[in-house]
Amino acid sequence: MIVASGYQGASPGNDSETLPFDSLAGHCGTPLHRAGQEWGISPIESDPSHFMFRYGSLQNIYPVPQLVGVHQLENAGAALACTYVTDSLPIHNESRAAGLKRVSWPGRLQRLHGHPLNHLIPAHWDLWLDGGHNDSAGQVLGTQARHWHATDPQPLHLVMGMKQEKDAGLFLSPLLPALTSLTIIPIPGMAQESHNAETIKAALKAVAPSFKTDTADTLPQALTRFQKNPAAGRILIAGSLYLAGAVLGFKAADPA
Repeated sequence: MIVASGYQGASPGNDSETLPFDSLAGHCGTPLHRAGQEWGISPIESDPSHFMFRYGSLQNIYPVPQLVGVHQLENAGAALACTYVTDSLPIHNESRAAGLKRVSWPGRLQRLHGHPLNHLIPAHWDLWLDGGHNDSAGQVLGTQARHWHATDPQPLHLVMGMKQEKDAGLFLSPLLPALTSLTIIPIPGMAQESHNAETIKAALKAVAPSFKTDTADTLPQALTRFQKNPAAGRILIAGSLYLAGAVLGFKAADPA
């Protein structure tokens, strides 16, 4: 069984990991359940707290998960589709709804409240964390940044640490138009594996020469630079799941 959500294809190649989903399903001899075809989701304009889920001819209404980002609705649909196609595990709709209400995903567009790092930035600023590190994550975060700008416009500052093998340009491209500044840091405890800040700065200068890009040796150092800013602001820490893990495990005494 393959449940496909969002991106339905892949780069051409010879091994099964690079086959499009329909070819991969045929290769494996397994059914394919695609978003927008075998199953689908749709918002309910009269009730934004719920959405409609369709699987074949069946339709049910479920609560919108308490996760930030419009993409999480499709993620919820993919999870529901999995429960519908797994006949060996009978699951009641009440259990599906309860699961959606309780779902939590640390490090994915997580707003940090009462975290030690909150004390390093102005009290009226928002601090967000996301482990995204690839082009798809950049697109999702770019969409969320535009939503923030439309509903609660504040300058958005990105603090980014990323492993060398990731494509920083693909990640940053969808985000750049929404950013006020970018601060590049090494991933805590992984400086040798992290992207070189000067390389990223040089690449960005070629496409956005006036964009403000800074570097910092540590995460606290990057955040404390915003303390003297009197205006409201929003900070997003992103670029690596390793960085997200370091943030979630951060203690006030840590050098990070």
